[in-house]
Amino acid sequence: MRNNLPAVLVGSVVVSFLAGYLICRQREAQQRDQWAERLFRQLKDRLGERSRKAAAPVREGLEYARAAAKQASYTGSRYAHQLNPFRREPRRRFLGIL
Repeated sequence: MRNNLPAVLVGSVVVSFLAGYLICRQREAQQRDQWAERLFRQLKDRLGERSRKAAAPVREGLEYARAAAKQASYTGSRYAHQLNPFRREPRRRFLGIL
């Protein structure tokens, strides 16, 4: 038993160092993965924010163009109705009687 004591102590120290090394590498790998996830999440958030900022003027332009087209259509139809002397308003009928 006394002859085996130094070998057992050295073996237990080696095993504990090896276990600590493996645990440390596993934690580093987890931290790298978490770092990469955080980095990609921040990148995605920034790109989303910038794309919304870039799309705002385009959206405003489309709304302005839509409003202008609507107004032009309304004005054009109003002028067409005023300039057509043969146009009559259709009479409204109730069940084809009145």
